[in-house]
Amino acid sequence: MGQILPRSAATVALVFFAVGLAAGQPAASRSSGDDVMKIDEAYRLAKLHQDTLALDGILADDFNETNQNGNSRNKAQTLELWKSFSITSLTTDTFQVRVTGDTAMVTGTQTENGFERMLFTRVYVKRPTGWQLLASMQFRNPNPASSASASLQQGTSRSPGVNGEIMNADGSIPGAQRTLANSS
Repeated sequence: MGQILPRSAATVALVFFAVGLAAGQPAASRSSGDDVMKIDEAYRLAKLHQDTLALDGILADDFNETNQNGNSRNKAQTLELWKSFSITSLTTDTFQVRVTGDTAMVTGTQTENGFERMLFTRVYVKRPTGWQLLASMQFRNPNPASSASASLQQGTSRSPGVNGEIMNADGSIPGAQRTLANSS
C-alpha cells in the first residue's frame, strides 16, 4: 500500500508535466513537427531496409545530400546507391524539429551500424503531396562520448527496438524528447 501512493503521485505529476509541455507548443506546430518526424522515421527505415521505392517518394526531385565522407549525391545517385549499399542498423538517438511555414529542419544525432556516431541536419519541404526531404547532411560526431552523456542527462536518448524499428501504432516515437518550434 505504501508503494501505491508514491507511484500514483509520480504518474499524476508526469501527466501534468507532459500536458504543460504540450500546452507550450501551438497545436499546428506539434502536428507539423509530428508529420515531419513520421517522414524522417520512414526515411530511416527505408535506408535500413534498402527500400528504394519508399526513398523515391520521400526524396524531393531536387534532393541533395552530403555524407560523413564528404560525398554529395542527388536523388538519382542516392537511389542508385541504396540498391546495393546496406547498413546493419540505424538509430536516431536525439532530434529537434523546427518548422517555419512549409519548411522544416530536423537536427540530431544518430548511430549507424552500432558504433558510428553522427550529427545530422535534414531539411524538409511541404509539397502538395506532403513533406519531402530536400537536403541532408551528416558528419561524424567529433565528441560522441560527451554528446551521448549530455543526451542521457537531458533525457533525449532513444533506445532501438527490434531491428531498430521504433514507432508506436499512432506514429509517435516512444522515449524520444522532441522540441518543436514554429516560426511562421
